[in-house]
Amino acid sequence: MSSTSALRRVLERPAYLLAWLPVVTDWVDVGHLPEHPREFATEIVIGMLILWGVHGLYQRAERFRTLAETDALTGLGNRLKFRADVANAVSRARASRRTLALAFLDVDRLKLVNDTRGHEAGDTLLRDVGRTLERVVRRGVDGCYRLGGDEFAVLLSGGDRALALEVLERAFADLAPSLGDRFTCSVGVVTLADADSADALVQRADALMYAAKRGERPGHNAGGAFGTMRSGASLLPRGER
Repeated sequence: MSSTSALRRVLERPAYLLAWLPVVTDWVDVGHLPEHPREFATEIVIGMLILWGVHGLYQRAERFRTLAETDALTGLGNRLKFRADVANAVSRARASRRTLALAFLDVDRLKLVNDTRGHEAGDTLLRDVGRTLERVVRRGVDGCYRLGGDEFAVLLSGGDRALALEVLERAFADLAPSLGDRFTCSVGVVTLADADSADALVQRADALMYAAKRGERPGHNAGGAFGTMRSGASLLPRGER
C-alpha cells in the first residue's frame, strides 16, 4: 500500500484521527508546540504508533467481517452477506426508482453426486457453479451467494426478469462442457414489486424455486418465473420475458 493510499484510508476513518487526541490535547494544555526538536519528534512517534495500532485493529476487524460473510467452499457471499445485501439493494432500488431482480437456484441431484461419486465431486460441482455465476454477473454491481447446501442466489441491481434469465443461461452455457447436458438446476426468478419488503422478495424467489423443485410445470407471471434450467434450453421463450 502506498503512503498516499494509507493516508487516504486514515482520513476516511474518524477513529484513526482520535488516536492523535492525547498528543494534541497535551499541546493545547501547554499552550504551544514542544520547543525541543527531540521532544517534538518523540510525541510525533508516539502518535504514529497509536495511529498504526488503531489501523491494525481495523484491519483485523475487517478480515473477521469478511470471513463471517464468506462461504468457505465457494468463496461467494454466504447467507448472512446475502440478507444484508438484499436489504441494501431494496432500499437503493426504492430510492432510485430502479428495478431489482433476484434468482434462486437449487442444484438438482447433488445428493446423488455425493452418494455415487463422493463428497469431493459434489464440492467440486458446487465450486464450479459458484465460479461460473461470479464470472457471468456484472462485477461490482450484482451479487452471487451460496445460501447453504445446494442453494445459490444471484442479485441483479437494475435488472429485470429478462436479464436474470440471460445471466443464468450464460452460466449454464459455460458449465455445459464440463458438466454435460444432464446438469440441471431448479430456478425461481422474481423482480421487486411495489409491496415487497426485502423478506417478501426473498420468500417469493424461494417459493418459486421450490415449485420448480417439486416438478411443477414451468410458469411465469408479472413478477417472476420458475422452472428447471439445463444447458442449451431457455426457461422461457423470448416472447414471454
